[in-house]
Amino acid sequence: KGKRGQAPKPGEGDKSPDPLESNGPDPLEYLLPRVEFDEDPLGVAYGPAYHGDEFNSYLQDLGIDRTCLKLYWYQIERPNDVFRFDIVDAFLDELDPEDEALVVVFTSSMWGAGNLGKGDPPLDYAEYYEFIHTLVSHCQGRVKYWQRDSEPATPGHWDALLYEEYVATQKEFNRAVKDADPNAVVVGCGYTGYWTNNGTMAPEVAAFLDYFFANAQNDFDVLDLHLYYNQYTIPTRVNWFREKMQLYGYEKPIYAAEFGGPHPQQFDGWEEFQYICECIKRGYWDDDVDFEEHLRYVIDHKDEFLTPEQLMFFGDCGEVLAAKRDRIHARDIVQRAMLTLAAGVEKAWYWNLHAKWPNRGPNPLFGKLRLVDVTEDKIEPAYYNFQRMTGMLDGISAVSLVDTGVRENLLFQVERGEYNDLYVAWEKRHLFTGEDDPAIQFEWAFPWSAVKVT
Repeated sequence: KGKRGQAPKPGEGDKSPDPLESNGPDPLEYLLPRVEFDEDPLGVAYGPAYHGDEFNSYLQDLGIDRTCLKLYWYQIERPNDVFRFDIVDAFLDELDPEDEALVVVFTSSMWGAGNLGKGDPPLDYAEYYEFIHTLVSHCQGRVKYWQRDSEPATPGHWDALLYEEYVATQKEFNRAVKDADPNAVVVGCGYTGYWTNNGTMAPEVAAFLDYFFANAQNDFDVLDLHLYYNQYTIPTRVNWFREKMQLYGYEKPIYAAEFGGPHPQQFDGWEEFQYICECIKRGYWDDDVDFEEHLRYVIDHKDEFLTPEQLMFFGDCGEVLAAKRDRIHARDIVQRAMLTLAAGVEKAWYWNLHAKWPNRGPNPLFGKLRLVDVTEDKIEPAYYNFQRMTGMLDGISAVSLVDTGVRENLLFQVERGEYNDLYVAWEKRHLFTGEDDPAIQFEWAFPWSAVKVT
């Protein structure tokens, strides 16, 4: 169906950040001995695009009082200081008084930054200051956390070569937020990009991040990481950022404003999946081939190109694969949350509650992570998995990994204040085929005469 022209061959340029097996030390060695919490750490981000939808009832039902909104400069301010706060006000109206909100603002404006992408240097820093100051002031302290241009130096986001401009914008953002609301918490960074793994994992854009940590240490209050991909490398990744701050003589709390899985990159056939998505997204076909025709052909014939592991991320993959992905998702929710918290992440927002793009879209990397499908008014199975987990973790005061003596057998102790302790256990298996392996016998001496198993 048309020639691909200069499309990359499958595998060319593929940069898998965290393969299933690490070449370096056991990532679990980077878990902290015991992590304490003064409040429930979990939240749920709304999703990629907010249009004034109602969502508070879902937060209440999930037992969550922390959410996140992403905004773009062009949504709020037009030229000549014309502001529109309808989206912001609708979001604020959905929040209960005790809810905590994180708002991420992308420097995206044709007249203010020269681009509508996800982060570009402001053309006039005085204009940028006024925009951020006006926005924060308008919220009158109802937004606790403020962040800008997350996931820098990753494809589609802030250019990795503009590290000086990134820090300069961070300084102006921090000044504007603090001037408007001295009690606000400024969240910095939000990295999620590619990692190298040649014995020791490190971000591919380590130089960009090094410049940020060296020059912006006074311009953010907490550090943000987005924790996707292989859940078992989360402790290693968190530790890299913690050590980088320590290298420059400081250490700030670490949050995860986005975390979730599974991701296609964690499974066999990722190169082909990425190739197909890029071909559709970037338009590698002859001019005489209609876009919709090409898109439909690739989608309708995806089973000829993709492994079952990759097919399960499409909306019409069939009941068997869809149910299998749902089970993987259910396990991932608990495993990723426990590894994130035990790595010392103090607050974490699951991505995401609503995602309005269709599962059959050209790049369904995150479409099935949503808990609610608002296009079909449908609650996904993962919604109930997440709800069960937050209920079990209610009152969490500390978490720690228990040494079982077997590397594949993970056991976490969760202290819950006035409630009985909770233990979370699983065997590390292959993500796709592991559920077909036979059950194992695992014994551990619990200090009680009776236990309840969920």
